Amino acid sequence: MVDLIRTARLLVKQTRKQARVMVELSEPFSEFVANTAESCNAKVFLSRLAQEGVSLDALGLQILVGGSGGKATRDLMLLSAKLDEFLHVDFPVIISSLGAPSKTIAEANGWWREPWDERRQDQWAKQILWIALSKPFVDAVIWTDLYDYKTMKLPTGGYISIKGKPRPVLKRVLAMQKLLRKPLGPLVLPARGEASQNE
Repeated sequence: MVDLIRTARLLVKQTRKQARVMVELSEPFSEFVANTAESCNAKVFLSRLAQEGVSLDALGLQILVGGSGGKATRDLMLLSAKLDEFLHVDFPVIISSLGAPSKTIAEANGWWREPWDERRQDQWAKQILWIALSKPFVDAVIWTDLYDYKTMKLPTGGYISIKGKPRPVLKRVLAMQKLLRKPLGPLVLPARGEASQNE
């Protein structure tokens, strides 16, 4: 796999020198390792890339919950800890696909606090977006799908339903984007002695 990525990177750079190369990990928890011969987990894979001198411009991570095939629902603390494992990679991390379903797909896939619905999807997105954006090594976060369609990786995970109705999560993300566009301004510390007088 490392040789394949090295070759693909060289071909991309030969075709377009300014192009950027990103490798995407679709299952950062690496559950497939138990069932797939000659596979390795994400940490080992990235270590092999580094040892072989394969440089990347970015690492993409898919964080999808509530689905099957490595997309089971996980606790927010566990998701945060998994993100922290990528702190020491030598290139920017992009959450290339973040999402949760707007209705429970199967009970075996789990849910967050209560069975999935549009309100639960919105609340989960609020929490995980702040967690992901708080990581200094995460350069960008991208929601899984704009709209629902029949063959999507995470059914009902889009901003817009298959009937064309916007979900609350879309409004949430737009509000967060608007909030983050405002500059925080300069840091103003209280004058000496001022803090103790106010207490």
